[in-house]
Amino acid sequence: MSLNRNIFLIIIILIFTSCIENDGNYDEKIISKVDHIIIKPDNPEALFDFLANELKLPVFWDYAQHGDYTSGGIFCGNVNIESLSYDQMENENVICGIAFDPESSTEETLAEFEKRNIAHGDPVHSPVHIVTPINGLLPEGIVVLCDYIIPEKIKNKKKLKQKELEESDGGPLGIEYVITSTIHVNGDHMIKEWKKLIHIEQISSTDYVYTQSSPDIHFIKSDRNGIESIMFKVKSLERVRSYLVENNMFGSEADGIILISPETSHGVLFRFTDHD
Repeated sequence: MSLNRNIFLIIIILIFTSCIENDGNYDEKIISKVDHIIIKPDNPEALFDFLANELKLPVFWDYAQHGDYTSGGIFCGNVNIESLSYDQMENENVICGIAFDPESSTEETLAEFEKRNIAHGDPVHSPVHIVTPINGLLPEGIVVLCDYIIPEKIKNKKKLKQKELEESDGGPLGIEYVITSTIHVNGDHMIKEWKKLIHIEQISSTDYVYTQSSPDIHFIKSDRNGIESIMFKVKSLERVRSYLVENNMFGSEADGIILISPETSHGVLFRFTDHD
């Protein structure tokens, strides 16, 4: 009887460990891509206006009230940036959150969450999408699952906005898309929590990357948690430099990367490079 029990336990262990790679990542992909990056500055409407009117990026949704929060969405080539006003959320970092598009339905994804012990809140339904909070990944921010009711409609809208972006030549800065967002994580245990959700590869003693969709996510182990910056791919760094200097928006430059003045971008660290 005990022999049969031991065999049963071994089978269960093998089934469980077969789902996980040696580096802690799961084989099965449950996240399709980063859908949008959430920013909560002191003046969200002013940031929205800056991105739409100064940088001439396409508006994906107008700045307006949606229930208990107000936001507007800006299309950036491969991802949207949401400028958010939400009094019920306190955040130390201006770039406060990230929304992921699931590989399958919310119901199927949450079933996988249970298997992986991913903490989450209850799904919130709207006419446009089902949003599910994912707990514990950004203690001072928000991570959500964003499952669109009619994904084909969103896909077609992105095609139209991509055409707008190309017709405007990426606005005055020549923006093409977002390369990466940088997230600081405090300790190995936080990396393990992120690996439950997405596939992360270690590239140095302190650096990890998620590259299964565009934009990438660059994780840095440090003494804090939070999203630090957003890096844009532009057509020409000289074009960015000239425009920012001419308009008193230049922050700094190092290693082929230009930082816009945070005072200009309402505290957000926007970086620009012409290299992938």
